[in-house]
Amino acid sequence: MARKPFPTSNQVLACILILAAALRSLAAYFSIGFDHPNEVYRLLEPLAHLQGYSTLLPWEWNDHLLSWLPIRLQNELLHWVSTLGWTDSISQVRTLHFLYGILSLLQVYCGWRLVWVGTGSIKLAGSAALFLAIWPDLIYHSVRLMDYSLEGSFLAATVLLIFGNWGGVSKSKPELKKININSALVFLAGIFLGTLFFIRYQTGIHLISLLLVLLLIQLRNEVPLKKALWNAGLLSTAYGVTVLFLALLEAGTLSGILVPFRNYLHFNWTLGGAEKFYGPQPWHRYLSEIAKYYGYIPLLIGLGFILSALSFRRPRQNQAELIPGAFLAALVFIPWLAHSLIPHKEGRFIFGSLFLLVPAAFLSVENRSGKYTKAFVPWAQGLLVVGLVIGFSISLSRTVKKITVRAGKVLAFARAGSALQKEVRNSNRSLQIHDDPIHSPGAFFLRWRGPICYVSSNTDYLKSPLGSLHPSITQCSGKLDQSYHLVPHFSGRSDLELDENSQMNSNNRVIWKNPTWTLLYKSL
Repeated sequence: MARKPFPTSNQVLACILILAAALRSLAAYFSIGFDHPNEVYRLLEPLAHLQGYSTLLPWEWNDHLLSWLPIRLQNELLHWVSTLGWTDSISQVRTLHFLYGILSLLQVYCGWRLVWVGTGSIKLAGSAALFLAIWPDLIYHSVRLMDYSLEGSFLAATVLLIFGNWGGVSKSKPELKKININSALVFLAGIFLGTLFFIRYQTGIHLISLLLVLLLIQLRNEVPLKKALWNAGLLSTAYGVTVLFLALLEAGTLSGILVPFRNYLHFNWTLGGAEKFYGPQPWHRYLSEIAKYYGYIPLLIGLGFILSALSFRRPRQNQAELIPGAFLAALVFIPWLAHSLIPHKEGRFIFGSLFLLVPAAFLSVENRSGKYTKAFVPWAQGLLVVGLVIGFSISLSRTVKKITVRAGKVLAFARAGSALQKEVRNSNRSLQIHDDPIHSPGAFFLRWRGPICYVSSNTDYLKSPLGSLHPSITQCSGKLDQSYHLVPHFSGRSDLELDENSQMNSNNRVIWKNPTWTLLYKSL
């Protein structure tokens, strides 16, 4: 019996997934700091509230604009984790980072599977998966406790279920195999997509883009119109049934069906709430957001992929493609265009689908020829490799800086919170924080059940519209008999000169300190 050649496609895929999992596990352990305030406002604060630590919630929760279903599910996971003895906030946050990272392996596998189905090439499929597995910015964002992290994973599962079992390309016979769509998997894809709706309502646009692309690819590959419409109907039906079922579960604690979604629409569309808070942004805001988080070099690489897709065309006799790269890219650009029509724009609205540009690019450049001579191909490949190396280096240095700088303050808050727990149990005393609330990691890390207030001579932040986003930390007022102070200090300043309002005296006692923070107990 002849031995299988090494490496086989499964062996290559297994190695890439193991590498991706290892890198995401490292990121999960070290990425304690948060990248966006919504990691606090939309996850850690409500989690702290469910666990009895947060006395107040950010306004979006008090006004019922967000669904509690994803938060309650993650709280149940943390409850199970606490039975293993991991009750401190750092362990629980690292657990969530790890779970988000493991879920993001679906994006790596999606890149592999789509290119493998479309080309039958281990080299191209492995290259696409490896790009998604090791690019530092993608790793960093995969473990962020943000809606776009979960969006990417759920979208990857949806795309895999719809397009991942269509067949392949034979090297001996370039013509495409007949598409055989599994209706049960299309229905299951609708369930995943419907669940994603409760993580972020704006992801509903993915249903429109998927329906359009699903129909176009089927018709392009000569699937009968009746069968194409049947599959589109299955996807829509599964989506609607899932949304209705989860809405009924959500309604158990509210006064109606889809109350948060209706409040969200009223606030943002009728009242223009987001636009009033942040102001309108120009149409090119998303380009600058991608450049800010992923770097300009990857943008140039993406442009290179697009140009190569336009330049190297397939011969007419092999024009049909099982999964056209341009159609796959439409799953990114249709939501992008829809979000560009909305005055308020944030990068997190489009981050969840960006990973699909990688398999789209590799599908587009595969086996291109005809317009330019083959002599140009090595030059294009060389420029692409140089761009990838430079982009990877920039991405790596920026990611390391984010992890090391932002994790320090959060670790300080968490350890100060542990010291407070040992000092006082079930206290109603006030904790005073000498720092901007938007930069503090919230009650989940502090694990403080009493009131928290912000001490500063500059109250501009709290008077601004953004100040109302975090009512858990309010402006200190009135005379306090006893309080705790978490005070920053820097090299060159002595412990006796931490702050004019909290100088060391006989009434002050240091509970905990590190090189940049000191936790004081103050009796007034």
